[in-house]
Amino acid sequence: MTPTFDQACALTRAAAIQAMAADKGFDWTDPRGALAKVREETNEVAALIAEGGKLAADGKLAADGELAADGELAAGGGLAAGRRQSAVTEQARQRLADEIGDLLFAAVNVARLAGIDPAPALGRATAKFGRRFAEVERIARLRGLPMPGTGLDVLDRIWDEVKGREEPQ
Repeated sequence: MTPTFDQACALTRAAAIQAMAADKGFDWTDPRGALAKVREETNEVAALIAEGGKLAADGKLAADGELAADGELAAGGGLAAGRRQSAVTEQARQRLADEIGDLLFAAVNVARLAGIDPAPALGRATAKFGRRFAEVERIARLRGLPMPGTGLDVLDRIWDEVKGREEPQ
């Protein structure tokens, strides 16, 4: 998935819109308020993921077997037609995407209030991940560990090795 120019600029645009709102007095006085919002949004994303993202009639999440908007089961109950199931799944997916968007927007706000430009910060974090992951792949190859095919627990231990060898910045 290659992002469009508009998508790639979304981080910068979010910071600009937040700064505009701040100029009009709609802002926290320090990053702590924004950080609390990140926690709130993280909890909302976690709840959607925990419930599998299924929507009930009221637009809230439903557990397997609860009724969806049209009276059919939201998931796994055998009554929902394939098309309806797809519609419910797409609604749930969009709701999750919206909540993840809110989480990212809140994280940009924390960066802005802390005086950090989020775009280069994310760029550095992405580059750091790329370097570390390349080293994980190299070590896995040397140890004869297939990727994919090696459990995350083993790869995570290698990740910790790689991270532990880096100099603090």
